[in-house]
Amino acid sequence: MAEGRFEIGVIHVPALDELYAARRGEGAFCGGRPIRVSGCTAIAGATIGLDHSFDDPSEHHRAHIAAVHAHGGEYRRSGSVAVSLTRVASGRLDGFIELHLNAWDVAAGIVLVQEAGGWTNDFLAEDGLAKGNPIIAAAPGVRDELLAIAGLEAWR
Repeated sequence: MAEGRFEIGVIHVPALDELYAARRGEGAFCGGRPIRVSGCTAIAGATIGLDHSFDDPSEHHRAHIAAVHAHGGEYRRSGSVAVSLTRVASGRLDGFIELHLNAWDVAAGIVLVQEAGGWTNDFLAEDGLAKGNPIIAAAPGVRDELLAIAGLEAWR
């Protein structure tokens, strides 16, 4: 970490033999090839990753599923925030929401998404490094709509 930001992110997805890497200011890569977030501009037609932490009531997760469907989108649950963030960074998911995670769960993925042209909330706000926070990652075109679905407009 430097100047209050994560600087380097590396995630290996062994089942797919994919190695993702990013360094602040130098871009994001999978297998040495540059990756970019999707160009999606609306939740309608988007695919959003939604995972659930037992630190948050399950009705919030169910409400996110319903909201994504109500807006004409689809969702996926991978069970791994690291994998989901690689999917956002590489444009295979248009966004991702999980309401409580720890820094070690998201640090690498935040750098990947941002270096691939995506947006993430300020995970480190309000002592997120020690206490954890929500993570919202998105292609820029779906950011505001995804924040509204998550009920987290204040994280802009």
